[in-house]
Amino acid sequence: MKKKIIILLLVAVSTISSFSQVKFEKGYFIDDSDKKNEVLIKNIDWKSNPTEFEYKISETAPIQTITIKDVKEFGVYNFSKYKRFTVDIDRSSERNDKISFERNPVFKEETLLLKELVDGDADLYLYSLGDLRRYFYSVNGSKLKQLVHKTYFLPKGAKDRLGDEVEVGVDTGVNESYKQQLVNDLPCNSLSLKDAKKVEHKRRSLVNYFIKYNQCKNPSEVKNWDEGRAKNLFSINIRPGFNMSKHSVTDTNTNSYRNADFDSEFSFRFGVEAEYVFPFNRNKWAIFIEPTYQYYNTEKKVTVNPNTFFERKNTYITDYKSIDVPVGIRYYSFFNDESKMFFNVAYVVNFDLKKSIILDEREFAIDGQGANYNFAFGVGYTYKNKFSIELRQGVSRDLLNAYTSVDSKYTTTSLILGYSIFNK
Repeated sequence: MKKKIIILLLVAVSTISSFSQVKFEKGYFIDDSDKKNEVLIKNIDWKSNPTEFEYKISETAPIQTITIKDVKEFGVYNFSKYKRFTVDIDRSSERNDKISFERNPVFKEETLLLKELVDGDADLYLYSLGDLRRYFYSVNGSKLKQLVHKTYFLPKGAKDRLGDEVEVGVDTGVNESYKQQLVNDLPCNSLSLKDAKKVEHKRRSLVNYFIKYNQCKNPSEVKNWDEGRAKNLFSINIRPGFNMSKHSVTDTNTNSYRNADFDSEFSFRFGVEAEYVFPFNRNKWAIFIEPTYQYYNTEKKVTVNPNTFFERKNTYITDYKSIDVPVGIRYYSFFNDESKMFFNVAYVVNFDLKKSIILDEREFAIDGQGANYNFAFGVGYTYKNKFSIELRQGVSRDLLNAYTSVDSKYTTTSLILGYSIFNK
């Protein structure tokens, strides 16, 4: 069983990978001689700031790679722009096990490709690597500065907000000097001290503040790269559909009169899915969870000891109802802005509501025997982020996992219709 699951996982991953090629899109780069080169750039919507990228001179030309050492600026038209700067950056960690006792940032000079977020009298840039986020700004062409935000452990003898002495190595403070930087370096009549204090050290909040400043100073020369960022990253979808389920039981102690191969049965299923699309890699990857009600009810007449004195008719029954909770990852392959295919891999936890399996007048499975687990794989189509259809195949699961002498296989193929009731 484990080998089959591993094989299926490998097949699913390889299938997804075959569809995961990112297109080359129109863009440019400026080299160290200040020459602007019109090229096709492999746009992977970098989650972390790149140190290199791939490009082609034309559709039929070979792929080339250029590194940060040889490029001053590059961009994908109407999508993103990166510029090379030598800046002082503080890489202090925000992770609990790596927070320092130093309140002030520890700067180190580095040459980086920074992502432009806002272009105007005041420019805003982002550096991202893993869970590290650093924002830099420049006003009227001044040297870039990092907006200072740092979490640190409070030292011995410090007091918390209630006046109690802090526990060393546990209680933390936050250096929010970036708010004072905004007040000092981005003064404008339409922005007050209160406005600066409200700004969070987060992308959307900072972008909005810089846009307001630029609109105050020179509204005709403002470029907000976040205007084109994807929306509807989180959605809730209702997911009714139909199951075709099959169940078989084999007694491993050679008591063949307990063997049963039940017929495939159609049944209704209903689920509610929450999906989050990751805001990188062109919104191709998502995670989802989908609590689903499903049931399977069937019976089979079996002749035991046929053509003998002990011949008898037995009725074998499977009555199974559960809440299945798939938790999985989804990959989208876009046809255009309105339609896309998707591929799923999910780990499914099955919570029994009713489980009764009667074999040879004995009830083998009863309610409350705990959860089962299996995997499921699906392929589907979405239209306008509103309507969807999916074909999903579940790996067999053992409904009689409490019994070592009886092998049970329950499999389900689902046709699922989807309708989005909430997008944000």
